[in-house]
Amino acid sequence: MKRLSFLVFLAAAGLSSVLAEDKSPYPNELEGYRFFQTARWKSLTPLVSTMADVRKALGEPAEAKDIAHYGEPYPGDAAATQPIFTYDVDDNWYLIVYFVKSDLSDPKELRARVPDLLYQIALIPRRKVSFKEVVFPGAFKKRNVTAADAAWDSYGDGSGLVYEVYTCSTMHGKREPGDLNRINYGPSDEAVRKIVESSDK
Repeated sequence: MKRLSFLVFLAAAGLSSVLAEDKSPYPNELEGYRFFQTARWKSLTPLVSTMADVRKALGEPAEAKDIAHYGEPYPGDAAATQPIFTYDVDDNWYLIVYFVKSDLSDPKELRARVPDLLYQIALIPRRKVSFKEVVFPGAFKKRNVTAADAAWDSYGDGSGLVYEVYTCSTMHGKREPGDLNRINYGPSDEAVRKIVESSDK
């Protein structure tokens, strides 16, 4: 009887573990790149968490910048027009934290309603990480992005998880086509849609 109870306990524990994994807001993280569940920033939620929440979860950033006034000293969270925080993770990765008012490409309705909230966390490789052999599952949709100094394919699944893969060499030749640019953990399409629609009412 004790053995049966123990087996039932193990089965329940296993089920709980599976259910916990299923609760991840980013269920389609690629094999070998599943960072969210063990990340220090797991407690942070785009379009919900505040700048204070970010500092509580991650501590003092290695660097804080107001990119609207890039060459000037950081004026403090309350005064910054477009704040971004940079955090060291390890020898392989670092983070850049963007807030809604940091990113002028996000919907203007977000900047009007929730400018000071977390927008996305970008996990950036310090070294070359080749994605040439990566095949993205059907949940991901590809979009090409061209910037002033580079171009990349953006693979997003609607959850806010986006992998950016370079399609050209970078300006100083450090990255080549097929290399990973960054992994973005941002708001889901549904979360953005709710705020945008609420601004129309």
